Amino acid sequence: MDAENAGVPARAECRSLRLKVTESLYENGNAQTERIDSDADGIADVVRTFRHGVMVKSELINPLTNLPVRVGYWNLGTLQRADIDRDKDGVLETRITYSRLEEEMKRVAIR
Repeated sequence: MDAENAGVPARAECRSLRLKVTESLYENGNAQTERIDSDADGIADVVRTFRHGVMVKSELINPLTNLPVRVGYWNLGTLQRADIDRDKDGVLETRITYSRLEEEMKRVAIR
């Protein structure tokens, strides 16, 4: 580890009282990726991606296929849109766009 990154974790794990396991990857002190095992089965079912420490994408993962069933895209803490696999076939076929208050504005087929 170089002097610039001294004391900055490159990887961290946390086990909370609710049995959720979180693994976070950091770069220069900013979160890059966070993996959450919300049901403590050993498989991450939520993956969050950050840019400059701010979440830009969240994925809900199907533990049976390891493919996303919902991908949310965020801007400055507000959900902008989400792509959804409604029939669980591995293809994100529906896009929902949201208002600044995160109310559903429009739902369209994307595939």
